[in-house]
Amino acid sequence: MSSAEDADLIAPSGARWAAPAAVAAVVIAAATWLMWTPAPPPLTDCGAVATATHPLAHDTFCTLSGTVEGDKVLSMGKGVPTASDDKTRAQGVRLFVKLAGADVIAILSADRDDVLAWRARHRETLEGFEVKGPGRVFDPNAEKGYEGTGQALRKLFGLDAGAPMRLYDTAWRPDAE
Repeated sequence: MSSAEDADLIAPSGARWAAPAAVAAVVIAAATWLMWTPAPPPLTDCGAVATATHPLAHDTFCTLSGTVEGDKVLSMGKGVPTASDDKTRAQGVRLFVKLAGADVIAILSADRDDVLAWRARHRETLEGFEVKGPGRVFDPNAEKGYEGTGQALRKLFGLDAGAPMRLYDTAWRPDAE
C-alpha cells in the first residue's frame, strides 16, 4: 500500500474526539438545564375573592373561589367552528369573566365540562357561575404580552385604570410550561 492510501484509512487526529466531545457536551447541557430549571411554584390557598386580601400577590399559584359577576365576557381564541359538538367547538377558546367582590378577572377554558353545562342551563351566560380551584394569579401590567388585554378588560368591566387588577388563569398549570 502506498502512503496516500494509508492516509485515507487513518482518521485525522481531531476527528477521533469529535463524537465523544459532542456526547459530553449534550450530557453537560442536559444536566445544567435540569439543575437550573425552577421547580413549580407551591400551591397556596388564596381563599374566596370576596374575603381575600387584595391585591392578590402577583405570580402566585393558588386555589381561589369566586362568583362570576354580570354577563359580560371577553372571549379569546379561535375554537373549532366546524366541529359537531359544543366541547370540540370550544377548544382553544378562553373566557375572561369578572369575579364579584374585587378587581379579579377569571380566565376559563370554554371547553370545561362545568362551563359548558352552566352555559347550556343559563342561556349562554356565566353570571352566577362559581369559579373554584387551582390557577395562576398575576398582574397583567407586570406580565409580558398582557398589557393590551389588561386595558381591554378594564374598559369592558368598567374598572378604574389606577386600581390594581389581577387575572386568575384557571387553565394554567405549572407542569405545562
